Amino acid sequence: MALTKQIDETKCIGCGRCVSDCVTHYLVMSEDETGKRKPIFNNRSRCIDCGHCNAICPHGAVSGGNVITESYNDELLQLMTSKRSIRHYEKKREIEQTILDKIILAGQSAPTEKNRKTVRILFIKEQLSKVYNAALDWLVECVEQAGSINPLYAPTMEMNNNRKNVLNGAEYLVAIVGSPSVLIDAAITAERMQLKAWNLGLGTCYRGDIKLAINSVDELRVLLGIKKNEEALVTFAMGYTPIKYYRPALKQLKKVEYK
Repeated sequence: MALTKQIDETKCIGCGRCVSDCVTHYLVMSEDETGKRKPIFNNRSRCIDCGHCNAICPHGAVSGGNVITESYNDELLQLMTSKRSIRHYEKKREIEQTILDKIILAGQSAPTEKNRKTVRILFIKEQLSKVYNAALDWLVECVEQAGSINPLYAPTMEMNNNRKNVLNGAEYLVAIVGSPSVLIDAAITAERMQLKAWNLGLGTCYRGDIKLAINSVDELRVLLGIKKNEEALVTFAMGYTPIKYYRPALKQLKKVEYK
């Protein structure tokens, strides 16, 4: 159930950061009777409680989310609670190889069941535009076949209308590839890599839509060298980002039980 968020107009400066970072366009910019621009809630049913608006507001004007206000004096916990899905990247800034090496090491050091080393890590850059456009072709076709467009499909159609902005400007699409039986290994590897990327000043975002397309389009499987017994198990975008978040906010309060 979506939380009822509110905007404190005495704190809001109308910068629009919360609007540009709202995944489902729950927030939009509007003008009041004096012509002053301000964010308003367009459709409360579309809020997925991701916490981006709470985290990105420089003055803490958005209330109603699960903002973490307690300080734990714990660097690792601070890193994990502040990490967010990034959808805006700096297109012209390349990741240094020394930075990539650290991210790779973080993934390679991830634990695996029975110490298996069966997943492969693909850094897709040179073929990124080709992969992205072929994936979008397939995704748009799926949306069109679905008939009336569900609001959750809106990002696909927006990407289709602005194909020049490949993967929101991310430098890499990272794909963890392997047998479906080692999905848990791939998930741990990917999260380790993303945490290290965040620690080094990069942004990342899981891309389940691109993963689904890669596994469904033979052209993409061949292009990326994915074998018959393999799948793209986890995919995420990665690159430098201009986005700054000012406070940690939980995406969702998970139920905890002691028994």
